[in-house]
Amino acid sequence: MSEALSEVGGKHRFGTTKAHQGREVPLPRFLAERLTEHLVGLPSDPRALLFTSSVGGPVRYRSFKRYAWAPAIEATGLHDVTPHDLRATCASWIAEQHGVMAAARYLGHSSASVTTRHYARARQGVDAAIVAAFEATFDGAAGNETESDRARRGHDTAARRNGHGADLPERA
Repeated sequence: MSEALSEVGGKHRFGTTKAHQGREVPLPRFLAERLTEHLVGLPSDPRALLFTSSVGGPVRYRSFKRYAWAPAIEATGLHDVTPHDLRATCASWIAEQHGVMAAARYLGHSSASVTTRHYARARQGVDAAIVAAFEATFDGAAGNETESDRARRGHDTAARRNGHGADLPERA
């Protein structure tokens, strides 16, 4: 069963998730290891909260911001960064590396338009990397390869990088 915890008017309420369904979210190994360490000694009840207040209940957002978030942000030297800002940064990184559809799925969006409208942002300086990739594709082409062959190879490479075209044949 998947539930969401919300705080409304200073009261916590468990209810359905925004999409009314659960989903799995894969975690990087370093985070899974830290969560495993955190769980040592905690109740093994599957309904137990992962993080709790000092009295064992849900953490209030105001307390989280004051005692956990603000000190962590201050330690990084950043200013005015919210948890939602980090979600947008994550969405942008995933979209840039794996495509907007991958970012939408990871964030739990049913449509990539939600991801692009609210989260994914174009990163400064990416234009130079795009030009370099174009040049590498063109410069690395075999001497007898036509421009059409180079264009197709570049398309196939980009499609594979974005998780599409796994069935495309490799081209020399």
